Amino acid sequence: GLSYTTFEYQNMTVSSEVLTEDQTCTIEVSVKNSGTRDGKEVVQLYVRDKVGSVVTPIHELKRFAKVLIKVGVTQKIKFELPMRELALWNIDMKEVVEPGEFELQVGTASDNILLTKTITVETK
Repeated sequence: GLSYTTFEYQNMTVSSEVLTEDQTCTIEVSVKNSGTRDGKEVVQLYVRDKVGSVVTPIHELKRFAKVLIKVGVTQKIKFELPMRELALWNIDMKEVVEPGEFELQVGTASDNILLTKTITVETK
């Protein structure tokens, strides 16, 4: 639902920009309540496979957190994303994590992405 305050998203960081399929990426983002009232915000993490062997969603929701943030307070939101969750079913109907670039997207909805970072998944 709609909040009666405003939020600013800033300082998105990732634990590593290059990972293998057995690793986990930690994503952190700071969310500040810049409005005049305390409010709840749903922070959402989406992933987009930049180049896949099969068609994948442009925005695939992987994590979300609903947080209460007091007026003027900046809160750090942390997501853990195992690279195994980037697997897809390839043309041979095998579940694989393909090497390549993935865009991590943080925002309030799939049509309101506010911050992005690109990571690379490499084969071992």
